[in-house]
Amino acid sequence: MVRVQFLESSFPMHVKNATKSARMSLNTNPAAKAFIKRAAALKGVTASDFVVQNAYEAASRLIARQERITLSDKNRAALFGSLQNAS
Repeated sequence: MVRVQFLESSFPMHVKNATKSARMSLNTNPAAKAFIKRAAALKGVTASDFVVQNAYEAASRLIARQERITLSDKNRAALFGSLQNAS
């Protein structure tokens, strides 16, 4: 099996260190808020930073999965053969 991924996904430093100028708002229940704040404290970050970082990483994984093509060995050989014969 060969996986072809078109987009490298991670939490880039330019995003991590960027000036926070865009606002997002969410509503949750008190138990979830307390749980998130507890996890953020364990990590040494604010609840906001914790939510943004984890949401960004989850979004990045989802987008990467959607943009990945997985081919069997037979289909990979057919694709590469077609590409080599195209020129």
